Amino acid sequence: MSSKKLLIVSLIAILVIACTQKTEKQAQAEQIVMEWVGKTLHFSKDIPLTVYGKDTVLPDFNATPYKILLYVDSTGCTSCKLKLFEWQKLIAEADTLLADKLSFVFYFQPKNKEELVYLFRRDRFNYPVYIDHGNTLMKLNKLPEDATFQCFLFDANNKVLSIGNPALNPGVWKLYKKIITGQISADSKNTTVEQIQDEIELHDIKKGETRKLQLRLKNTGNTALVITDIKTSCGCTTANWQKSPVEPRKITAINAEINIKEEGFFQKTVSVYCNTTNSPVIFTIKGSTK
Repeated sequence: MSSKKLLIVSLIAILVIACTQKTEKQAQAEQIVMEWVGKTLHFSKDIPLTVYGKDTVLPDFNATPYKILLYVDSTGCTSCKLKLFEWQKLIAEADTLLADKLSFVFYFQPKNKEELVYLFRRDRFNYPVYIDHGNTLMKLNKLPEDATFQCFLFDANNKVLSIGNPALNPGVWKLYKKIITGQISADSKNTTVEQIQDEIELHDIKKGETRKLQLRLKNTGNTALVITDIKTSCGCTTANWQKSPVEPRKITAINAEINIKEEGFFQKTVSVYCNTTNSPVIFTIKGSTK
């Protein structure tokens, strides 16, 4: 699986509710993420930065290797879409944990500048922003129409690394932090893995009994193995995995639990999404209850 597809797997799992069949919303999310991850953003130099509606000195955004872009247009409830309090929390956390690594680029296309400035003052939001009266950012980049996908994590070369609004979705913020801190590489290479017993058969299991088991993967390649998501075929099976990269020639254990409520034969799957060409790697758990 390519690095772009690896991130797409993570993003789709975060941005839409997992289900067995692909919904229209999942298809739309997958299409947008496929299109935008790796794309280059374009900016105009003619729009001044402002604080409370007054021009201010341009921060050196290029000094940080990562940036988050938020675009908000004039449609709908501006206050609801801005989520200024949530952004202030993220900025404060970034200042503490991601110092010198991350900056924020805010583009607002307001129907009423006075209303926007009022909201900044009311919520004491004094981070520099671009007030884009001509909607230049949208015209230059043809951003997605869905506001869910009008926020991006991008690098010093303006290349989009990930997409999604961390002020609306905590899972997006966690993913962004993993990319920024190197836990997930946007340019990661594939590796190879060996399943230590790809099919597990459970014996003497009773209906309603919780059985714990381990699914093991060995990294047989020369690049760190990164597991981005695990999906099970039904709610009767859960799995937890090592979030840090697995070094070459090391084995990682996925801790799973299964609890079958009905009597009779069962067969369940655990799909492990990771940076391998054959991702997802699928384990099968089968047996019968009595």
